[in-house]
This record gives sequence, structure tokens and C-alpha cells, in this order.
Amino acid sequence: MSFAEAFAASLARAESARVKALTTDLVNDFAAAPFPTAPEARNEQRTLSIGGTIQGQYDAWLASADGGRAFAAVESLALVHARAGTSRLSINFIVEQIRSTLQLSINNDFRALIARDLLETHPALKGLIEVRQRKAS
Repeated sequence: MSFAEAFAASLARAESARVKALTTDLVNDFAAAPFPTAPEARNEQRTLSIGGTIQGQYDAWLASADGGRAFAAVESLALVHARAGTSRLSINFIVEQIRSTLQLSINNDFRALIARDLLETHPALKGLIEVRQRKAS
């Protein structure tokens, strides 16, 4: 074996040992570090109410001034379309018209409940508005 070959082999062993030592140190450092955890929930986070059910939120919205005004507008627009001979009514379309023209806030979760209330109040709309079976109460 020549000097150059012996030197290269020695350098490779030393480099291999150095890389192995660095890798071992890195693995040990990582293993010793604790996993990050979320901060402890503060009291206001634990007691924060999410507002109950959609039905409860809808009832509260309907009892408010804006909610009552929005429902009345949806109701009157649905009846206008029905009297005009529309074969099918889309609650989504009517809600979007009310939102854009009257600048009223209507939660998308309330659309199905608005449709059910309209059908309950105005049985003549039964063939015009399609509702699906409820999955939750």
C-alpha cells in the first residue's frame, strides 16, 4: 500500500468516526429535548360559550330586530315569486337577494330553518321550496 493510499484510508476512518460522533450527538440532543406542548388554557378559554345549537342561535337571531326584518323580507320576496308563477324557489337565491339589496346579515346555517318556517307559515309554498330531512335537531 502506498503512502497516498494509507493516508486516504486513515482520513476516511477519521472522517467516518467524526461523522458518526456528530450524528450520535445530534440524535442524543434531539431525544433529550422535550416535545413542544400547547400552552395551558386560560380560564376564559375554558368557559367560553360557543352559542348553543343552530336552532338556538336562529331563534335568538329571529327575535332580534335585524333577524325579524330579514325574515319578513325573505317571506315577502318568496310570496312575490310564488304569486308570479315561479315553479321552484331557491332559499339561497332569495337570501342572497336580501343580503345584497337590504344589506342584512343572514347566517348561511339559518337558510334551512328559514325554509322550514316559511313552509310552516305558508303551506302554499310546499311544492315550490325543497327541503331535505333533518339530520340533527
